[in-house]
Amino acid sequence: MKLKHWMLIRKCCLGYIALVGVLFAFDLMVMAVSEFGSKPADYAGCYVHDALLVAIKCSGFQASELVAFALNYPLYHLYMPFFVIWNPLLIFVVIPMYSPLIVLLISNGKVVSVRV
Repeated sequence: MKLKHWMLIRKCCLGYIALVGVLFAFDLMVMAVSEFGSKPADYAGCYVHDALLVAIKCSGFQASELVAFALNYPLYHLYMPFFVIWNPLLIFVVIPMYSPLIVLLISNGKVVSVRV
């Protein structure tokens, strides 16, 4: 492949990693602001729910499931490698989640070797 393709791949991988990092920062903000535990049925917002594993739940507004999934996505990066032990089919989830990091390392090597 040409250098411009490797640079594009590198930018896409950096964008993915930055997105996961920003979502993790939002996780930390939700954890710092909200209280742990379940909330009443009329609660609107996101909170940290601790049932075996720490997760963020959202309720009381439209697209709350989508926001909850986005906020839990960085946590999936932490939990999923351990879940593979109990369900080996989850390796097909772990590989795409971690592949941008591996591809970033490969593309950095290609870009640096061509520039030198």
